[in-house]
Amino acid sequence: MAMNVQVQPPLGDADEAAADDLPLFEAPVAAADQGIRLDAWLARMQPQFSRSHWQRLIDAAQVQVDGATARTAR
Repeated sequence: MAMNVQVQPPLGDADEAAADDLPLFEAPVAAADQGIRLDAWLARMQPQFSRSHWQRLIDAAQVQVDGATARTAR
């Protein structure tokens, strides 16, 4: 069963100017990739951005998995 990940463009990111150029990103997650940390998977799919950049977007509720806002595991 594949999941679907959607990332909204950031509203502004002072730490990474290139983040403003990020378009809406939507991609299916293959069954083989399930279980991988979401930030690591996003960094692999969009390597121009760091894993920590993706973590900030997840923390800012700008990432959805199957229509639900992704949350950080704590």
